[in-house]
Amino acid sequence: MGGLPEDKRAVLKLVFAERLPYHRNEGYRTAKTSLPFKALEDIHMGKFEMVPEEERSFHRIYLIFN
Repeated sequence: MGGLPEDKRAVLKLVFAERLPYHRNEGYRTAKTSLPFKALEDIHMGKFEMVPEEERSFHRIYLIFN
């Protein structure tokens, strides 16, 4: 696996929400992923719903006048 060290650090920061947890006796542990990857997981697992049309219209109006 090649690449510059700063590129590798940038990828780690994009993928993981926090530093990789490390325990002296157990080694690296599973880290929490960042928000974009959590959203992708939710989509993959079917954990989402469409917003009802009435609410979408309200949000459009709010964005226009805010």
